[in-house]
Parts: sequence; structure tokens; C-alpha cells
Amino acid sequence: MRSSPVSVLIVDDQDLIRDALAALLALDADFRVAGHARNGVEAVALAAELRPDVILMDVRMPGLSGPEATSRIKRNPALRGTKVLVLTTFEEADVARACVAAGADGFLGKGVSTASLRDAIHAVMRGEAPFSPRAARAVLAPRLAPRAGVGDVRDAPTAGLTDREVDIAKLVALGLTNEEIGRRLSISAATVKTHLRNAMRKLHVHSRAHLVALAHRTGLAP
Repeated sequence: MRSSPVSVLIVDDQDLIRDALAALLALDADFRVAGHARNGVEAVALAAELRPDVILMDVRMPGLSGPEATSRIKRNPALRGTKVLVLTTFEEADVARACVAAGADGFLGKGVSTASLRDAIHAVMRGEAPFSPRAARAVLAPRLAPRAGVGDVRDAPTAGLTDREVDIAKLVALGLTNEEIGRRLSISAATVKTHLRNAMRKLHVHSRAHLVALAHRTGLAP
């Protein structure tokens, strides 16, 4: 269990968005707002100075874009432990791919709920990769051409998934984190993780984002 709050650097070119995110995070003792940046240039400088645990990164900003700033941050050896969680209005395929190529650890739309944002920050700290369903489809679906007997979730029940594993896979495809799924199904996040790991093994997928993309491509997603 982490004893200190997760330090967060908020990067967005809109004052209202930065202030709103800071106010939301301030309500949760799990987080500490380390600083604010108005553009990618400031983000790179403040990341090096503050060494936050997580950076909430906007995409389209003057001077230096989110993907460019992310790439520079990820190339800094001193920031190897810093996670970059993209939070943007723009979930187009080219934007999502650019962020992933730059090294982003997660990608969410700004329409995400407060609870989902909090869960996503915790998720990247655990080494998970939270992606909105739309972003996951954009990044991964083109790479997942159908192959006989591999990852075809249309036949999920005959592939050996239990009812619980199917339920959890569907909720993952909706973009829910393990904590949110646990609350929805009245089970612990650890139990969700176990079922999810089993489902991914049976479906021959190797990451949460791959499962989301596969579920949407093949019809398992609601």
C-alpha cells in the first residue's frame, strides 16, 4: 500500500481545465497536485524539475504538442518512473497512435467520469495501460486481422470463457477499470484481475488494450 499521495502534473492550455482537474484531485487524499503547465514546453521543464508520479497530458497545445512533450519526457532517464496519461478531447486514430508512439502510458477522452480518471491514475501507477475503448480500437484494431483459432471472441463461450470472464471482458471493453468493474459486480479488484488474466489467456491476447480492440472488432463489446 502506497503511503504517500500520487503527485500529479496537470498539462493543458486551458485555464479552466487545469483548475477543474486540480480541484477534483484536491478532493482525494490519494493525490497531490505537483504543478500546472500551459503547454508542452512548460510540461517538459516542470517534469524534469518536479519529477511527478503521473502527468495528465493534453494533446493540442501551442508551441509543443502533447505527443512531442511526451516523447521528450520519456527520453529523459531521470523520469523513467513518471507515467504519462493523455487526457484529451481528440480521440481520432492518428492522435491516439501518435501518443502511443511517443510513449504515453494511457489515453482517455475528457468525457471520462471523475471516478474513472482517479482509477486510471492508480492504474498507470500499477503498470496498467488504461485506454478509452475508442482509442484502443484506433490503435490496435488494424493490427488484429482475424486469424483462425486466435483471439476470436465471437466464440468466447466455446473458447472456454466462464460467464464471469465474459461479463468482465465486456466491461473492460466499455473502458471500465478493475476497481469500477469490481464495484459493478460486487467483487474485489483482485478477483477481477484474476478473471481478466484468465480470459486474456484463453483469448490469446496479451494486453488490456488488445482485449478492448478485439472485443469491439468481433462483437463481444455491448
